[in-house]
Amino acid sequence: DWIVMKALEKERVRRYETANAFAEDIRRHLADEVVGAGPPSRLYRLRKVVRRHKGLIAAAGAVTLALLAGVILSLWQAVEAKKARDLARRETAAAVSARKDQTEQLWHSLLAEAKARRWSHQTGQRFAALEAVRKAAEIRPSKELQNEAVAALALSDLRPAEVYEGNPEKQPMIALSADFKLHAYTKKDGTIIVCERATMKPLVELPGRGVPVNWTLRFSNDSRWLAAGTCGVGGLKVTVTIWEWRLRRNVLQIDEVSRAACDFLANNAGLVVGVDQKLRFLTLPEGLESRPPVELPAAAHAVRVSTGGGFVAASLINSARGEGLVALVDIKADHAAPVFLENGSFVRILAWHPHREWLAAPCADGLIRSWNATEQTLLQTYAGHLDKAVEVEWSPDGDLLASSSWDGTLKLWDASTGELFVSLDQPPGILQFSADGSRLTGQDGTSVRLFEPAPLNGCRRMHGPSFGQIRSAAWSPGDALLATAGGGKVRLWNASGYEVRRFNFSEPRSVLFDKDGLIVSGKDGIRKWPLRVEDNGNMHRLVLGEAIMLSPEKNWEFAALSQDGALLAAASPQKIGLFDLSHSGRPPKFLQGHKKAANIAMNKDGTLIATGTWQGDEVWVWRTDDGEVIKKLPVQGSAHVAFTTDERWLITGSPDEFRCWDTISWEPGTHLPRRDDLGGLIVISPRGTAAAIDCTRHQMRLVLPDTLATLIDPDCGPQSPLCFSNDGCKLVSTNNQGHLFVWDIAFIRREMARLNLDWDFPQLIPSKTILVE
Repeated sequence: DWIVMKALEKERVRRYETANAFAEDIRRHLADEVVGAGPPSRLYRLRKVVRRHKGLIAAAGAVTLALLAGVILSLWQAVEAKKARDLARRETAAAVSARKDQTEQLWHSLLAEAKARRWSHQTGQRFAALEAVRKAAEIRPSKELQNEAVAALALSDLRPAEVYEGNPEKQPMIALSADFKLHAYTKKDGTIIVCERATMKPLVELPGRGVPVNWTLRFSNDSRWLAAGTCGVGGLKVTVTIWEWRLRRNVLQIDEVSRAACDFLANNAGLVVGVDQKLRFLTLPEGLESRPPVELPAAAHAVRVSTGGGFVAASLINSARGEGLVALVDIKADHAAPVFLENGSFVRILAWHPHREWLAAPCADGLIRSWNATEQTLLQTYAGHLDKAVEVEWSPDGDLLASSSWDGTLKLWDASTGELFVSLDQPPGILQFSADGSRLTGQDGTSVRLFEPAPLNGCRRMHGPSFGQIRSAAWSPGDALLATAGGGKVRLWNASGYEVRRFNFSEPRSVLFDKDGLIVSGKDGIRKWPLRVEDNGNMHRLVLGEAIMLSPEKNWEFAALSQDGALLAAASPQKIGLFDLSHSGRPPKFLQGHKKAANIAMNKDGTLIATGTWQGDEVWVWRTDDGEVIKKLPVQGSAHVAFTTDERWLITGSPDEFRCWDTISWEPGTHLPRRDDLGGLIVISPRGTAAAIDCTRHQMRLVLPDTLATLIDPDCGPQSPLCFSNDGCKLVSTNNQGHLFVWDIAFIRREMARLNLDWDFPQLIPSKTILVE
C-alpha cells in the first residue's frame, strides 16, 4: 500500500523520481526488505527482519521460550524447594523442641520420682531414688540432683534379693546359721534336716522325737551346736535337745524348759535355760552346772545372752510385779541377783546389740524399746507398729534395728534416733541379719525371703541417747576420737560411733584437742584433761588423766586454739582470755571492752582473733601480741565467726546474713542473706574447699568459703554443722534433739562420681584411724 500510494502522489517531489526507484521498492517489498515508501520506524524495520529470517527467528524464539520456560520452572521448583526446606526446618525445630520438652519433662518427672521415693518409707526409698537420679543425670546434671542424691545416701533401705522354699515339709520351724551358709528345717515328727542354704542340699538328718519342733530351733554363733525344742499340743514346757549336728550326736537333753527360754553363751561352750523360775547355766557338751542357778520371780518366756557375754536377759511370764518385766543378770559376777526393767507390756523375744550391752525388746503394745543394761536406762522407743511387735534384730554394725509385728509389716529403724526408714508388708517370722549385714531374712509361711539392706555409710548416727543440745564438737589428731559438749556433759566417741567416756561439766561450750589433751570451756571454767591411747595388743584403750585447771574463773563461753596448740583464746561476756599453753606457768592475758562476747575464732598462726557477741553489737578483730582492736565490723546481733583456711577471709554469721570480710582491707565481700534470730554457725573444712553453715536455723548447707556460693543444700531434716574431721573426709552435725550425725564425705563423693554428679575438687583420701575402746 505504501508503494502504490507513493506512486500516485499528485506532487512530483513526493512521487518516485524514476521507474527504477519504483521497481527497487517493489523488489525490496518482495524480498521483505525495508522499502523507501514506508516510515523508517524501528518496529517496521524489525518486522521486515523477522519476515526475512522467519525460520531462524522462529528457532531462536523457540529456544528462548524453552530457556524461559526452564528458568520459570527452575524458579518455581526453587521456590517450592525453599518452601519445603522451610517447612522441614520448622517441623524439625518443632520436633527438636518437642523432644527437648519431652526430655525436660522426663527430667522433672525423674527428679519428682526420686523425691517421692525418698519420702515414701517404702522399699526402694534409697535404691530407687538413686536410680531415678542416675537416669536424670544422664539427661542433665544439676544441683537439684546433687541435693537429692546426697539426701538419699543418708537413708537406709531394703530391697528383695531372693525367695526360696525354706521347708519342703511345710513345717514353720526354720533356722539359719550366723553366716547364712547353713539352713535347718524340721519334719512333722521332729526330724531335723541341715542343708547348704545356697543349694538346699541336705548335709545331715537328725532323728525326731515323734512330735514337731515348735518352740526353739537355733544354731550357736559358731554353728557347732543346734538347739531344738519340742512339746505337745498346747504345752508350755519344752524339751530342748542340743545336737552336735555334724557328728549326728545328741549331747544334751533338758526337760521342763519354759517356752523359748534357751540360748547359747557367748563363748559357745555352754548354754542358759529357764527351768522352774530359775536360770540354769550348763556346759557343753557335758551338761554340768557352770554357776549357781539364778532365781526369778516368774517363769521365763525367752532368754538371750548378750553378745559380749556379760548379761543374760529373760522376759518373764505373769510376774507378780507386773506384766512385761524383763530380768537382767550380770553373769560376770558370781552371785549377782537379777535387776528388772519395768516395761508394762509383755515381751515375746529379746535381742542384744552386737557391740554394746544394749537390749531391744518387741512389746505387746506395738512399741519396740531398747535399754542400756549396764545403767538400766531406757535408750529409745520405736513407735509405728499397729499391733503386737513380735520380733526384733540389730544389724551387725548396730546402726539399724529391724522389727516385725502381727500387723503384717517389717520395719527398719535408725537404731540411734528411732527414725523409721522402711516399712513393707511381711508376715511375722524369723528375723535375722547375716553376719556381714548384707542380708536380712523374713518368713512367709514356709517361704524364706531375703532382703538386701542399705547400710548407713553416707550418714552414720552416733550410738547412744541424747543428753540435750550439742554446743560444739572436735576431732582428736588422727581422728580416732570425737569430743562433744552439751547437755551438761562432755562425751568422747570412737571412730565407730560409740561412746567411750563421759563426764559432767556445767554448761560446756567448746571442746578442743591439742597434741596431748582435751580442753573444755564453759560455766565450770576452762580445764584440760591429759589424754593418751594405750595399745594393749588386741585393742586400744583410752586413758584420761586428772583435769588441769587453766582458768578457775567461771562462765566462759566458746574458745579457739592456734594451729600449733600454743595459744588458747576464750570469750566471756566480760573479757577475752589469752592462755599461753607453751609455758604452763605464764599467767593469762585478758582483753577488755567487747561486751557480751561469746563466739571466737583464731587464725592459723594465732596472730589474730575475732569475737562475736550473744545478742550484742559488732564483731571485733584483735591482735594477740598487743591486744589492740584493729577493726570493729558492723555486724548486728548475735554473730558466729570463722577464718578461712588460707586466712584471706573472715566469715561472720549474723541473724540477717553471712558475710565475707577481706582480712587485708577489712572491706566487705560477698554475702548470703538468712533469716533467723540467732547467729549462723560456720565450720570450715581443713582443706579449705568448703564451709558448712546453717543457712536458716538447723538447715545445713555447704558453700564455697570465699564466695558463699552454694555447693549443696540437701533436704535431710533439721541439722546444724559442728566440725570437720582433720582429713576433711567427715562432717559432724547435730539436730534439735541432740543426736549426732557423721557424714562420710569421701563415700558420698565416690557415689556422686558414679552418678556423674561429683564436684570439681581433688578426691578425698581418708586417713587410717585406730579403734579406741
